[in-house]
Amino acid sequence: MKIRFLKILIVYVLPIILLGYFFSQIGVERVIFSFKKLDISWYLLAFLIFVLTQLFNSQRIKISASSFKITLFKLFKITNLYTFYNSVLPSRTGELSLVFLLKKYSGTHPSRGFMTLATIRFLDYFLNFSIYLLLLLIYWRVMPPILQSFMIIFVPVVMVALSLGICILVFKNRFIRLLLTLLSKTKIARVSFCNKLVSVFKAVLKDFQEIRSGNLYILLFIWTAIIVFLRWTILYFLVRSTGFNITIANLLFLSIAQLLSRAIQSVGNFGTQEAGYTAAFMSFGVPKEEAITLSISVHLLELTLVLALAGLSALTLKADKTEGSGESYRGASKTNEP
Repeated sequence: MKIRFLKILIVYVLPIILLGYFFSQIGVERVIFSFKKLDISWYLLAFLIFVLTQLFNSQRIKISASSFKITLFKLFKITNLYTFYNSVLPSRTGELSLVFLLKKYSGTHPSRGFMTLATIRFLDYFLNFSIYLLLLLIYWRVMPPILQSFMIIFVPVVMVALSLGICILVFKNRFIRLLLTLLSKTKIARVSFCNKLVSVFKAVLKDFQEIRSGNLYILLFIWTAIIVFLRWTILYFLVRSTGFNITIANLLFLSIAQLLSRAIQSVGNFGTQEAGYTAAFMSFGVPKEEAITLSISVHLLELTLVLALAGLSALTLKADKTEGSGESYRGASKTNEP
């Protein structure tokens, strides 16, 4: 009960408190004025790069599951909706929307969808934190002291978690056998839900093995590196559109604040992302009122990009389960069990 109350407090109450505080400091008029003086050329560049990023992300999803019988254009629309749900739903629950969307619009089996989600997210976080670690070492001396203290704790924890994920992938067969042994010798094996969970888990790990055997990790890693770079470019262009001249070091701290705020994402990430951005801008020496204005403006600009593509995709996307590979894959997963 206490944990549920804490989640409600963080996801729903905290954003209202933070936004109320921020607007009490600057007023709505200041945000409106910042949009009036928006540099449209930088914003259009950000929009074009965002479209390109979504297209590349769609291609990466398609590569991660070569059995997808779906056009890249339709997968592009699915990716846009997935990005929208992932941006507005709290506590990162929007991540699972990719599994649902692939099932609904392409007939993809949930285990295949989950494998795809796990693959792209693992590569995203692994590459992001690897780049962060490298750049943090380069810019350590100019980093705000509070960020230095946080990174000393946060980075090792993340690297341990990523290393654990790699170990599970490398030793997947032993991991499955250990899991099955534990379930077969305990009372939990009698629960039908657990048996279904094990079957899905086995199918997901088989899909990972398919990627590994096909030597696709290198290709996916390259696509992920391009996507990460483009996402940073989008953030850079959006900040420049507000009139703020951002440096590479500033961009590093701002992207870290963005990533950390999404770890405890509220509805639409309102409040929490503004808090992270404001702290980052103030660490650059920006006055508090200007930092708050910049934070709210940049976040709203980010959402306009997401809403624009998601709206167009929702209007033109239609469910067509005959196009996917769900049924054939479901049968394949039964015949290839270890």
